[in-house]
Amino acid sequence: MGMAMGQQFAQNFQNQQQAPAQGAPQGAAQPGPPPLPNAQVFHVEQNGQSAGPFPVEQLRAMNLTPQTLVWSPALTGWTPAGQVPALASLFGQTPPPLPPRS
Repeated sequence: MGMAMGQQFAQNFQNQQQAPAQGAPQGAAQPGPPPLPNAQVFHVEQNGQSAGPFPVEQLRAMNLTPQTLVWSPALTGWTPAGQVPALASLFGQTPPPLPPRS
């Protein structure tokens, strides 16, 4: 189900990119696609204020750090982004140490 939602999100985004809004001034920023009803969205702490909600794909374009506080209805409270499994792909993965050479 998650993959189907992701594919639908990507298709909606691609369709929106290919068909600019009628009457919009040229060069005007087009709004991103709305999040799917069951897609997980997050509020983000920015300069001491709550911003959002944002879908995970939109968070990729933001300069989040693992320490950035985020909140969603699935969380019990504001949580560092690096501790949220749904956001793990936003941060570089550190490989394990190499095995000892013999």
